[in-house]
Amino acid sequence: MTRKISDGMKKYYLSQFNPFRHSRWDHTRVGIQIGEKQIKLVVLKKRDGKWELAHRIDKPLPGGLVQNGKVMQPERLGFMIREMFVQNGIKKKSVSVFVEELPFFIRHIHLPPMSKKETRRAIRYRAYTEIPVDPDDLFYRFYPYPNRQNEEGKQDFIVVAVYRSMITPVLKALHAAGLIIYSFGLEPESLYLGLRHHGVFEQVDHTVLIVRTDTKQMMLAVFSGGKIMYSRYRPLTSNPEDLEQEIERTLLSWNGKHTQNRIQEVILLGDQANWQDIKDRIRNFIPIPVQVFEQPFTACSGVALKERDEINLYGDDHALPWKKGITRLAPLALILFIVAGHFIYQYRTYQSLQTDVIRLKQDINQHRSIVAWTEQNTRLKTVKEQLDQQLAEIRKRDASPLTVIDIVVSQQPEGVILSQVAFTIDEIHITGIAPSQKEVLLYLEELQQDPRLSYVQLKNASTGTSGTLFSISIKRNREDVIQ
Repeated sequence: MTRKISDGMKKYYLSQFNPFRHSRWDHTRVGIQIGEKQIKLVVLKKRDGKWELAHRIDKPLPGGLVQNGKVMQPERLGFMIREMFVQNGIKKKSVSVFVEELPFFIRHIHLPPMSKKETRRAIRYRAYTEIPVDPDDLFYRFYPYPNRQNEEGKQDFIVVAVYRSMITPVLKALHAAGLIIYSFGLEPESLYLGLRHHGVFEQVDHTVLIVRTDTKQMMLAVFSGGKIMYSRYRPLTSNPEDLEQEIERTLLSWNGKHTQNRIQEVILLGDQANWQDIKDRIRNFIPIPVQVFEQPFTACSGVALKERDEINLYGDDHALPWKKGITRLAPLALILFIVAGHFIYQYRTYQSLQTDVIRLKQDINQHRSIVAWTEQNTRLKTVKEQLDQQLAEIRKRDASPLTVIDIVVSQQPEGVILSQVAFTIDEIHITGIAPSQKEVLLYLEELQQDPRLSYVQLKNASTGTSGTLFSISIKRNREDVIQ
């Protein structure tokens, strides 16, 4: 059965986009409320754009069929539901249902920014780690936290989870009654939708506390922006002070943790004789509107009006509320679908070709840029090689100052002593002493024969008692090179 439910869930979500599901052609809704002591059923019909109550039926249940929110005898319960449909002439097969006091979990989860697919995986993992239940025994749904601005880029989500083993017997009962399940809801949300249908709320997006006391447990639930944020059940006592203290404790706890989203309204449901006194004390405790509403079929009407964007724990994949006349439109709808599909295909093909042409033009422009860059790079390499070659030739002809010193020293005849070597920008001046003029002329001749020196001239030569003093001016081969 677990596997069948899982497959049904997949088919259900795939069929959510069906235009005939709870659409304008669906003028009848059926809601079923299953409790321990009785079962309630409402049929709503749409007239002039408004939903009106057509049937409301309640039937006592024998003890042992439902206990603590769980259906214990599905086949027997299914027979009783079927009997209610037959006796009242209800032909509608698609129904929405909830079970009173069904246990469920609500968790607030904070996640960093991520894609929708990653968000689903992360929430699944967090739900299974934070809820102390066997993961294979959970149905869970999640939705963004309403009326909250994310801090530091985080995403806030509300996760609602229910025991799979609590839902399975209800599905067996309804299927045994020959019914198709459109939606399986929660009691707090069904109450909220019913109250909204009756126009109880001052503003729909208010944060509201709903208190219900017409069963053996008291239910407290907080809604904000139309979404359930908090819910719990407490044992119901006959002492009004315990009830009042529990409501005040919930108000203090919620308003203390959610200073930016405080409770703005309180709705009291049930047949409590002391509601008026409790209402006055709550108003004295915190100055907000407090309303008392008594309508035993409120929750049942609310679950009948559930839409796809509400929490839906299960739905049959073929829960389509067709009217008999709609089936006649099937051939026309098929033809329109084929024609629309053809136009969509042609449009997609045109868009694809246009995208390919744009991409091809971009590739051609990119190729041209690459070719131009390659040619420019080749020319630069050629120029660099030519410059390197010219620089090498220049360096061969160039005589650096160190080269000139080496020439001057290496060409010294024996007995010639250099006393000074002075450099200027263009010339080198050598001063020294030789034993005689013969050695000076020999030294001058050797220097003039070196090809690396462009100009060698004897500037002065005078003979004294200690030898011949001489001065020679030299110009070296020098090329101006720009590196």
